[in-house]
Amino acid sequence: MRSRPLLIALGVVATATFASPTRSSSQCTGLAELWGNDQVVTLVESDTEIGLGLSFYAHGPVAYALWNESGTVPIAHTAGDFKWAFHAGTLLHEMGHNLGLCHFGPVTTSDNQEVLFVTSDNGRLYKLDAQTGSATASVDVRRPTCSEDQLIATPAVQLYSFSNAAFQSAMMSARGRPDDLVFVVTSHGCGDLTGNQVIAYYASDLTERWRFNSTGSYSMGDAKDGCEVDYASNLLCCGTSQGLPGQHTLWAISTLPGGLLWSQNSGGSVKNRPILHTGELYVATTDGTIQKRNPSDGSLIWTLPGSPIVRNIWPEFRSPLPTRLYYTTEDGLLHGTLDNFPSPVPLWPPISPGTGLKYVSAPVVAPGLGKLYVGRNDGYLQQVSLGGALEDAKLAGTPGTLWDPSLDVSSPGAPEIDRLMISTTEGSVKRYCIPWGTTTAVSDSRPVAESFLGQNAPNPFSARTRIEYRLPYEARVEVDIYDVDGHRVRALVRDRQPAGAHQAEWSGLDDGGRLVASGTYFYRLRAEGSRGRSFERSKKIQVVR
Repeated sequence: MRSRPLLIALGVVATATFASPTRSSSQCTGLAELWGNDQVVTLVESDTEIGLGLSFYAHGPVAYALWNESGTVPIAHTAGDFKWAFHAGTLLHEMGHNLGLCHFGPVTTSDNQEVLFVTSDNGRLYKLDAQTGSATASVDVRRPTCSEDQLIATPAVQLYSFSNAAFQSAMMSARGRPDDLVFVVTSHGCGDLTGNQVIAYYASDLTERWRFNSTGSYSMGDAKDGCEVDYASNLLCCGTSQGLPGQHTLWAISTLPGGLLWSQNSGGSVKNRPILHTGELYVATTDGTIQKRNPSDGSLIWTLPGSPIVRNIWPEFRSPLPTRLYYTTEDGLLHGTLDNFPSPVPLWPPISPGTGLKYVSAPVVAPGLGKLYVGRNDGYLQQVSLGGALEDAKLAGTPGTLWDPSLDVSSPGAPEIDRLMISTTEGSVKRYCIPWGTTTAVSDSRPVAESFLGQNAPNPFSARTRIEYRLPYEARVEVDIYDVDGHRVRALVRDRQPAGAHQAEWSGLDDGGRLVASGTYFYRLRAEGSRGRSFERSKKIQVVR
């Protein structure tokens, strides 16, 4: 469960009209869809962990709130019904535009209020009452000399109640009461690629606290996804575009005085909102790299090259570290990487959803369930174990329409994540119970629980090792050896095999008949049966010379 404020990131395309929600019972039964709502949207997320039981999304000029679950408090409502809609001119009508959700004020006081902060391509930041959708404040950040200035990155919020003593003291000194800060990054128009700013506003009334780069002293591009707050150090880390060669694209700013702590050139535009965790900073760039940097000075710790990611990295933070990172690349593969100091190593070989298919969304991870969820180009939403095994797939939309899935809980008291939401660019929002079973359901939902891939023996080995596996049905089988960079080293099996027990042997040779070097490798079993049934398993293997 989260221990920091929930930030909702939504993007939308086109315009739309109100449509009646389609839904089924909110009781969880297998793979049944809880409810669906036909709207043109990109990503939808919920505030259930905070308490209103609503999901928010936006498209065209409208932001919407939906009920997550049926109930009678504060009024009788049905899951999937609209609660309110907010119209604001040219609000959020391109992908990448976002909402930020903030729980404003100490939860024990009578002035407790939950609010949405909405950035718009009309250059305004709106503060909305999350219960009613009414705008309680707004501010226009456009320069007098350029009406084409916009706000397209997600607002970042630093909450008083989650912050340290230094932040709380500064707020009390400046405001005489608790207050939060909201941070936005400008997207200047009129040909300005270098003079963008980061602005901090008090959450209570949107009055300005500070403005970074107000004089244009730094060459700063715009931001597509925004900034992240490190509560432990009162640090705001922002990723920006690289409009000019050599331009810095990663910025660390103090959340209190608004001064620059450091900046770095990451080698390309920063594609995602920087990911901050105690002692950890990860960014993804448009040049196709994932970077780990030191939050104290921005220095580079390691770089993981490869195909550009789809949109974002999803970290699985566990104690103790190291951190696990999950992401989808633009070649359609799903990756799992372990931040194993001093360099990253793959958790398993890159996973393909099957012949002719690609993963097209950013994944989300439910570590307590041991599952991640990722969208495919055929309209299916895939459940994958954190060990890299393909499990259930649920048809969630038509081909080519899935946006990024998001996780939620059924109630604030739920012990673990038990809901999943997915939206499509053609106009559907759906909510499901999770986890699903362990079948791979494309056009067949029969179980593959009898599938098995054993650990090779002996392991480690130097001359020869045996790999045993079991098939639950007749299938076309591939068993391959991969190195830690995901390159195939040796094809061991290419055959159609009957259901039952089988084995393969590896003598430590690559496809060219050469002995491989000592080190860690992976072996992967992939089986494709009839009627769309398939599964995939992988394990590590150690060669010692």
